[in-house]
Amino acid sequence: MAAPGKWDFTIIQGSSFNRTLVIRNGIDAPVDLTGYEARMKAKELVSDTTELFEWLSTGVSPEITITPGTGIIAITVAPAATALMDFDTGVHDLELYTAGDADVVRVLEGNVALSKGVTD
Repeated sequence: MAAPGKWDFTIIQGSSFNRTLVIRNGIDAPVDLTGYEARMKAKELVSDTTELFEWLSTGVSPEITITPGTGIIAITVAPAATALMDFDTGVHDLELYTAGDADVVRVLEGNVALSKGVTD
């Protein structure tokens, strides 16, 4: 896979966050993601130790779903989860990895902002 793509986005506090991404190779064909899991983290600064959020493709309620043969990565975060967020801006990255981190590939990186809500 190539160098990470740039993706800046805004989360609307208290609203569903749904994005579908397609990971493609150099000839614009979807990448087969069989055997990969995904993790996405955000921090205010790259050097921070405190995370603003962490979304995973594993666990009881994963926020990330991978459709292996199609290169599709779907991110789905419930309104209840975004309602609890409290930050202004940060940086994020999205990694694909195999068991035991034998292969780790950063596919996206960029900035993230939170549009804070007024109505509860």
